[in-house]
Amino acid sequence: AFLLELQSRIVPLIVDRETFWTQYFFRLHLIELEEGMTERFVEKRGEEPVAAQPDPEVEEQVEEKAEEQAEEQAEEQAE
Repeated sequence: AFLLELQSRIVPLIVDRETFWTQYFFRLHLIELEEGMTERFVEKRGEEPVAAQPDPEVEEQVEEKAEEQAEEQAEEQAE
């Protein structure tokens, strides 16, 4: 549900559908690689892994576009 809402906010305002999914799966792959590397590193050092954090820049862009879209829809309805 979250991913579908995210897609509806971004496509086509920021990127086209194909680019959205290409970037999504590429980043997912990077996260999986990073987690694997982190786990191997942590096993060697005997520490607990740290969870990945969302990119605040991307979240800010999504929020800005969503606000712009809401304003445009409100203007269209007012006409």
